[in-house]
Amino acid sequence: MVSNAVLKFALKSAESEHLVAPVLTVCAETCKLLEKKNNNAISFTFKVTDTALKILASAPEKVGILNEFVNRFHFMSFSGSYADTLEARLPLLCPYGKSA
Repeated sequence: MVSNAVLKFALKSAESEHLVAPVLTVCAETCKLLEKKNNNAISFTFKVTDTALKILASAPEKVGILNEFVNRFHFMSFSGSYADTLEARLPLLCPYGKSA
């Protein structure tokens, strides 16, 4: 899993500009994307991790990174409607593009 330190090292190691996009794509594929926020016994919400936000901020091509993040929005377990669960995660992307 990509941490902030690994991201910093990867960006520093990608000396030539043409290596930055592929390095960031791999980071986007492997970083911790979401973490629980306001967790209590009844409910919790998710937020995008600081590492994922740094990857997005560093990316010369943000659409490609956002596509990687969207591909990772699927999950192994949920309760209730799958569509409702996916829709609940949509606001996590709204600050970075057009809202639905």
